[in-house]
Amino acid sequence: MRNGLWVTLSIIFLFITGLIHSIGLVAGLRGQNDAENNLIELMNTTKLDAGPFFSPSMMDIFTALSSCFSWWHVSAGVLLLYLRKRMIDNTTLKGVLGIYVIFFGTSAIVMFFLTFLYPIILTVLTFVFLMMAYVTVPKAD
Repeated sequence: MRNGLWVTLSIIFLFITGLIHSIGLVAGLRGQNDAENNLIELMNTTKLDAGPFFSPSMMDIFTALSSCFSWWHVSAGVLLLYLRKRMIDNTTLKGVLGIYVIFFGTSAIVMFFLTFLYPIILTVLTFVFLMMAYVTVPKAD
């Protein structure tokens, strides 16, 4: 595999999306009015009874899902970077990119309907770059 523009942009945006999303994990939530502050307080203090020895708050669940989203993007970027450095054959690369297109395309659809602007933009851009990489990589060397 050669260093294609779309593969490189895919790697960059996978890392950017993962890193920017992880900033939200350490920045924390701040309400802009009393209703938002009450909601954040409830998310932090109300515990769910989810079985023996497990009673997470909604904020715990939110943090876990959010950190997994960040790691998912970073690990996908690391794998593509590794495959690019190894100069693998185009058939294998096209297969990996095809899997990424399916997963990140599904993720982009979910993000579009259920999240806010920054994750939507970053996830859709990542998906577009992965799709372009998939389309432009030839099937055989």
